[in-house]
Amino acid sequence: MVPTFVSAEGQTNADVYYELADVCTLGAFAGFSLDEPDALERLGKRIADATNLADRFMNAAEEFIVAVLNAEGWEMH
Repeated sequence: MVPTFVSAEGQTNADVYYELADVCTLGAFAGFSLDEPDALERLGKRIADATNLADRFMNAAEEFIVAVLNAEGWEMH
């Protein structure tokens, strides 16, 4: 059985955002307690590092796709 994080009844609201879910996820994966004195600073660094890694991955993936397409004879315009 999968744990339930949020449950609701009523009319659908497609624009609902539960910030608590993000905070709980960050807390679970941060590797430290979010109530520590320097938690926000440490969390900010982890987010910046993850963003940098994601950017590098996307750039490398794009370069790889271009290289494969070029190798297969596709021309970029």
